[in-house]
Amino acid sequence: MIANLSDWYRKAKIDNLSPSLISDRIKSLNKIIESQILDWFLDCVRTVFNKKNKSDDFITSFGAAFKEFDPTFDSENKFEVRILSAAIASEVIKIDSELSLTIAYASCCGAFGNGNSDFIISALVDHAREFLHDKAISERDYTYVEDSKISFPAFTPGDTIEAINNFLKTFVPEFEKFTKSCVSNETSLKDRISTLEEESNVHWYIFRDYSSYEKLPIKSLDPQGAPFLIALELFDLTNFPVGLHNADIFFKKILNEIPGLTGKDITLQESVENFVSKYGKHYKSSDLNNYDDLNPLQLAIVKYQETGGDQSWVNLFQRATGVDVTFKMKPFEMALQFYNEYGLNRS
Repeated sequence: MIANLSDWYRKAKIDNLSPSLISDRIKSLNKIIESQILDWFLDCVRTVFNKKNKSDDFITSFGAAFKEFDPTFDSENKFEVRILSAAIASEVIKIDSELSLTIAYASCCGAFGNGNSDFIISALVDHAREFLHDKAISERDYTYVEDSKISFPAFTPGDTIEAINNFLKTFVPEFEKFTKSCVSNETSLKDRISTLEEESNVHWYIFRDYSSYEKLPIKSLDPQGAPFLIALELFDLTNFPVGLHNADIFFKKILNEIPGLTGKDITLQESVENFVSKYGKHYKSSDLNNYDDLNPLQLAIVKYQETGGDQSWVNLFQRATGVDVTFKMKPFEMALQFYNEYGLNRS
């Protein structure tokens, strides 16, 4: 975030910036946040994770934005560019605009497989996770319905024109207030129903301990392919644009029922290949749009399917994402990553 910029510079041991230059950086940051579009902000996220930018002229436009207030700004200083990119992405998340959810999900998903995490990555990802957690709770925290009341003097037929005018002056504002209250109550009731429906469906899924897709007990699922399958099933039960704030707990509980997964790490490659071979019919292919390298698990599935299962998918995937297919995670972490990637697509 912009508020943390000075601290980040100190951590990076960049101490040759005067207070006035830092002030210039902040001016540039604020102007960028007000004027740039989603694709540009996504390239900021890629820059933080040392991924290739989608736009060929991103670094050029990045440098030009900061040179407006500081002509000496060096866009070839990759470390500072990463710090400023993280500050931009964090600030977009913080202001809770229509782009915030997408940038938060992109920041969480794009961190997958990054073996060289530093304080810049940690700061951005931690902030994104905190935002998604709080957003998930607030979207499901519906307001209770209030009584819709309307109060105005009785209208008596035969009143004078002046009396009728006075009646209308009182009636119209009251009726408008009544209408707004009805609309607000309708929205609140819909949110409440949606929240209760979601909670009921998730709790029933846990209680049944049964895969709706495969028509099998959870414990009978293939250990390697199960994390992706269960992530898909939970996504189907999610009624809001932002996923459940406690999805990780859900995945831990469900996956713990599968023999052979407890205490084990699984690789990206074995998860993808087993999921596609056993449960690929359930994969809902979605347009990855501009998120392909920020949705590594879905991109891996796409590459595996495109090559017909040929091992050439490995090189195609690794070149596109910079992620090694031997990267290991806990099963619940793999499921959570896949779940979040669908959240990014839906955002």
